[in-house]
Amino acid sequence: MVVGVPQGILDIKNATVRVNTLESTDISLSSNIVNSVVVEGNTDVSRDLEITGNAAVSSNLTVSGDTKIASNLTVGTSSNLFVNTQNGKVGIGTDTPATDLHVNGDFYARDMTIQTVTSLVHDRIAYSPAVVDLHIDALDITITPKFANSKILLNWDVVHETDPNAVFRIYRNTTLIGYNNTRSTIDHWNGVVAVPADFDNASTPYRVSINWVDVPATTNPITYKLYKHEADGASANIFYLNRHRTIPAGGDPDGGASNYEIGVSYVSAIEITQ
Repeated sequence: MVVGVPQGILDIKNATVRVNTLESTDISLSSNIVNSVVVEGNTDVSRDLEITGNAAVSSNLTVSGDTKIASNLTVGTSSNLFVNTQNGKVGIGTDTPATDLHVNGDFYARDMTIQTVTSLVHDRIAYSPAVVDLHIDALDITITPKFANSKILLNWDVVHETDPNAVFRIYRNTTLIGYNNTRSTIDHWNGVVAVPADFDNASTPYRVSINWVDVPATTNPITYKLYKHEADGASANIFYLNRHRTIPAGGDPDGGASNYEIGVSYVSAIEITQ
């Protein structure tokens, strides 16, 4: 090892230097001088830091000036953070980013949709016998939130036919959440929206859209359920899903005769980060 100190410059050749703490106002390291720099303690650089070879720091690195890296940057392993300095692409969870920002795994950002669960329901069902609290189980939707503070945006588009004097309600598992909370009691007229209905036994069913936003505060699986609630048991009526109420003579027993309308209902649950 040859060490020379001309004009305040430390010149080290053909040797590896290991230090616990390295402090300097200006450090310039070139691959023509050294192939690698290894610092086992903290490194504080108050001016610019430029390294054209390899640098390994096993503790903290603090640079108050500019940092220039001529080759690629890998933080941790290639599955953590990778920066391709040639094309500017950044990979998280990948060392081969295909786009400017390539994330291989879950990604969290505020007000961002991170998962959507949907279901198209084709079943034609007559819910009988009639009950006051009717669980329309064909329209259940289950979602497992990725974050406990997420909002869940719910939507039902329901093709149906029934009689009037009823409201739709929403349950989270077994807890009633979908109703108007400004009324002191949850009476039989209180829900998310009134159930469109008529006394017409002809062919045309209704379509109603129901929307709700929930903050379940959990990462456990949740099943959201749609109920039809009526005034009392005596006035409860059969609920027809995706079909009309009349069974024409010689027609399809579940309401599917070619001269009577049928439809498809839809339900979705969308998780939005906060």
